[in-house]
Amino acid sequence: MQQLYNMVLHNATGEESWLREIQSQWRMWYTEDMDGRLVQKGVEELKHLAIRLSKLFPSLISEDKLRGGYIKFITSSKHRCVNSTLSFKAGLTELWAITDQDFDHAINDSVMRFFDHCTRYVQEVDNNSSALSEINKFRQGPEMRRVTEKIANRLGVQYSLITQDMADAAFYLCAYEFTIKAVNSPWCQLFDEEDAKVIEYASDLREYWKRGYGYDINSKSSCILFHDVFNRLNKAASENKSGQQVTEAVTVQVGHADTLLPLLTLLGFFKDNVSLNSSAAQREPVTFPELSDQQASMPRYEDVKENYSELLQGCDFETECQLFKSPA
Repeated sequence: MQQLYNMVLHNATGEESWLREIQSQWRMWYTEDMDGRLVQKGVEELKHLAIRLSKLFPSLISEDKLRGGYIKFITSSKHRCVNSTLSFKAGLTELWAITDQDFDHAINDSVMRFFDHCTRYVQEVDNNSSALSEINKFRQGPEMRRVTEKIANRLGVQYSLITQDMADAAFYLCAYEFTIKAVNSPWCQLFDEEDAKVIEYASDLREYWKRGYGYDINSKSSCILFHDVFNRLNKAASENKSGQQVTEAVTVQVGHADTLLPLLTLLGFFKDNVSLNSSAAQREPVTFPELSDQQASMPRYEDVKENYSELLQGCDFETECQLFKSPA
């Protein structure tokens, strides 16, 4: 981002008002120490999320349940996740004006960052440059080249000065200013809708091959989280069925997109019948795969367990994540 900004300050020759605004008024506010951290907008968003969920599920997320220890909090060790957890808790304590009690959270990277602990995934996908060959082909292809050329034309600079990384940086500056500051950033003028679709597609392609259906181990690495979720559900269902107090009414687990995408893939969500490069209409709400239309929108827990019975019996983290030895 800093390289892009410096290049625009010293090399751009365009006459558009938005470009003059960047060169004369705009200042780089995004600093290195902000990278990967939760901004204040994120703090407020997590607080509001807690409040919305408490209103959607008042019998589960209540002051009594929180004070009684029936709501558990689990997070990744990354500071943005810990801060997200703290913000979520603050949303509840501020909602109910709780000042006389603190609520703990547990850090569990083996569950919330399982991808770091899956040897096969790390070696075959995460640290394997050839695993992303499709993404690299797209980024070097005519669509992405056209985006960088159009940015160069809008700035009035030589094509060689605009790299793909600079195009990404400009896109992030546009997105960050809109989401964090709620302003129509002058950086957004570097793109039209087609450009944005190309950059977003490159991102989707990366997630597909690195976290989604591109490789089988992507989803299998989430077996430990899959079993963690169902073990908690089984325990709550068993206690409820036997008339006992459900000891863990709510579990708030805070992780990453990299935590959720493999799990959604393992569960069979968002698996198109056509390849990723084909357009498909968005369907909402998303239903459980393989269940009938009537069941899928609001399924019984027993039907969900039956649907995933094969995974519940055979999805073993240790087995899936070990490296296979090549035949001699």
